[in-house]
Amino acid sequence: MTDQQRLVRGAWAYTAAVAAELLAQDFPVDKITVIDTSGEGPDTSEVETFVSIPDPWWTRTFPQYESAGLDWDAASGWTLRGEIRKETGKPTTVVEHWLGEGLTPEPAKVALFLTAARVNGEAGSTDRPYYRRRDKDAASPLADRLLAYEDVLRRSDPLAKAVKNGYKRPLRDIFNTLVSAERARMVDGHLTGWPEVRMVPLRAGEVRALTQLLEASDAADANALAADLRARYRAAPKGSAERAIPAQQSTALAVAARRRAKQQPDR
Repeated sequence: MTDQQRLVRGAWAYTAAVAAELLAQDFPVDKITVIDTSGEGPDTSEVETFVSIPDPWWTRTFPQYESAGLDWDAASGWTLRGEIRKETGKPTTVVEHWLGEGLTPEPAKVALFLTAARVNGEAGSTDRPYYRRRDKDAASPLADRLLAYEDVLRRSDPLAKAVKNGYKRPLRDIFNTLVSAERARMVDGHLTGWPEVRMVPLRAGEVRALTQLLEASDAADANALAADLRARYRAAPKGSAERAIPAQQSTALAVAARRRAKQQPDR
């Protein structure tokens, strides 16, 4: 591989390791994107990466921004970008908060950076740091540091114990497994962690729209939860009288409880 190819591959591995840490801390990451920017001119870094979190999370967490994102590049490291809402017809102002801490801070530090921004509304510095320049600094040393995160990903593979005969699963398969496992963990935590029953009035169309969205998604146990909601809707009276929730309308909760019990260490 060329140095540029190693840099792109390493950037993917490092960003995947950061995304895995964010998932472990309950940030709803759904994918990562890596872009080779080496052909875009001398003033750009050779590679940029983007951690994708659904837009509703960003707008709910940072209501002051029209849109936001968590990005990394090979010149300045991590930044939280936000576009400030403006009046119609006026240009949008982009605000950048840089983590600092070099080009390869530990994934836990990146998660702390996003947590701090979530709590305080902002974090880091608005002054962009430059740790390297593509026309002066070789790509190989950075690529070596980034590629080390391939081993980090392999050690965090939920299926590592099931792999035999020295076979190494593709890194993208490992990352997809991590995403699925962490999503299931988050769903289990929400379903089993809030035992109180609340009476929430919904329009029939809202229930149907919600169940269709769940069935169309790839979230953990989405179909089971959609089936539970459909069953409750069909069994519910048209009035607002409170009623018990039969077991047959709680399949997703039962599955989550069993799975969570298996994950708990023996006490």
